[in-house]
Amino acid sequence: MNRLHRAVRAPFSLNIVRRVTLTVTAVALSAGWGAPTVRAQEVTFLYNPPDGTAYTHMGKQTSSQDIAGKGQTILVTTRRDQGLIHKTTSRIRTTNTLVSVSATMNGKPFTNPAIGAEKNIPVTIEIDFTGKVTKIEGLDQVLPKILSALKKANMASLAATINEDTLREQLMEEWNRRVVHLFGRKAAPGQTWTHSDTLLLTGAQASAPAQTRVTYVENVKCGDAECAHLRLSTVADPDTLKPILEDVVGQGMQRLSTPAPQFTLYDAKATQDEDYILEPATLLMRGVKSRSSLSANLEVNGVTIPLLFTERSEGTYTYGADQPPLPKAAPSKKPAPKPVRKAVRGRRR
Repeated sequence: MNRLHRAVRAPFSLNIVRRVTLTVTAVALSAGWGAPTVRAQEVTFLYNPPDGTAYTHMGKQTSSQDIAGKGQTILVTTRRDQGLIHKTTSRIRTTNTLVSVSATMNGKPFTNPAIGAEKNIPVTIEIDFTGKVTKIEGLDQVLPKILSALKKANMASLAATINEDTLREQLMEEWNRRVVHLFGRKAAPGQTWTHSDTLLLTGAQASAPAQTRVTYVENVKCGDAECAHLRLSTVADPDTLKPILEDVVGQGMQRLSTPAPQFTLYDAKATQDEDYILEPATLLMRGVKSRSSLSANLEVNGVTIPLLFTERSEGTYTYGADQPPLPKAAPSKKPAPKPVRKAVRGRRR
């Protein structure tokens, strides 16, 4: 189950089905892919959302796998997240909460404890104005829910690889690859640039070094705002991808049989294409579409097994004062400190 659906994804969410979909990309929101193109001019991308911005994220993710050409297994998850952005003079805090989730497997309703295990648990990511993540809160409440859900879903081997540090790293990795590269950049429609990146591998609990090419496609109108349409094309570095996948496959085979069979992996390729509609002046997202794939050939005992994992996701964001109220955070389980009785001096009788 692709890293808990990447274990956290929405504007930043924990999705236990690929990014323990705790996407706290602290960005959120409205709907619609823009319409008429507006005047092309250079803009500066700044992370400057208004204090008190409330948002709702609606997302849909379709994951499929095809092993040895025996037919696809298709998992579709839909989710709704709500959040609130609070800005101080030095920090921006975004709190995201998964409020509903559902899934189907090959067109039929599908229930798995690992899907939506973090429901109704707020997670907050704090960022300074340079884009650096300074604090993440709520993982101590999320982690026990995730581990319990994975064990109930007979995914104990995956549970053994997850702790607060791995969740924190996933959130920071997601934030950095989706947003930080835009901080302070000046660009105009038609321009392109590249940067080093990290690609979360579809269908594997791993990531690989990559290169991303960003194209500023055009300016578009999105509601009352003027937005930028950016297209990102990411390709994993082939020299490092192969040994990473060999390690993932080897560990998987060891869990299935002892001794594990010998294998050869070749023709490995991992890519991701994304389209963002966002406001340059705030980096608030209006819409996101993503398509990713991982393919390779695996040779075991003289038999070649083609592997193909794909994923498509799309999300829209609405924001404003009319958002539904957020669910209340669960009370802390830590016992309250006992009162200390102060000694009172008095006269002896």
